Amino acid sequence: MFHQTSGTHTVPSGDGVGPGVTIDLGAIGEYELRLAEVSTVNPHKAPELRAALGLAWSKTREIVAACTKEKRVADNLAKRLRGRIVFDSPQTSPDRRRAEADIDPQVVAALDRHAHIEAVLVWLEDKAASFKAGYFDVARAAGEAPSPPVAPLHARPMTVFEPRQVPHPRAPDPDASPQPPYRRASREPELK
Repeated sequence: MFHQTSGTHTVPSGDGVGPGVTIDLGAIGEYELRLAEVSTVNPHKAPELRAALGLAWSKTREIVAACTKEKRVADNLAKRLRGRIVFDSPQTSPDRRRAEADIDPQVVAALDRHAHIEAVLVWLEDKAASFKAGYFDVARAAGEAPSPPVAPLHARPMTVFEPRQVPHPRAPDPDASPQPPYRRASREPELK
C-alpha cells in the first residue's frame, strides 16, 4: 500500500498546500514486532512491554486524529469546489454542470487526496486496534488491572471549563423592560 523508501510516509494535507502528516513506518513496524511477544510475556517483562504497546497505541491515535482532520479538510474542499462549479454556471442543465464538476482537475485532485487519507486511516485504525488489544492482553497476562495509558501532563491540551450560567425559567430577565403591574380584568367598565 505504501511506497517505503526512507521509513516514512507523508499523508497529503487536505487542502494540498500544507505539509501533511508524516508517519514513521519504521517505528510502527518495530512496535508490530513487539506484538509477537504478547503470547510469551512473563511477569518480569510485562511492565516494559505494556509501556511500549501503550506508547504505540497513544502515538497511533494521535496520527489518526491528525489524519482525520486532514480528511475533513479534503472533503470540505471537494464539496466547496464542486458546489462552486455546479452553481456558478446556471445557463447549462444541472446534469451537465454535475458532469463538469466531476471532471474538473481541482475536484479530482481533492477527491484523490480524500481517498488517499481515507485509505491511510483504515490502515492506521487497524494498527491502533492491534496495539490496544496487545496492551490489554499484556495487562491481563501479568495480572494487572487493565487501564488505558494516559498521556503525560505536558502532552495533554489544557482546557478550562467554566460553569454555564443558566437562568432559572421563572427568574426575571435583567435586560427586559419593566412590565406594568398585573391588573385583574373586571366586568365593570372603568370610570374616568
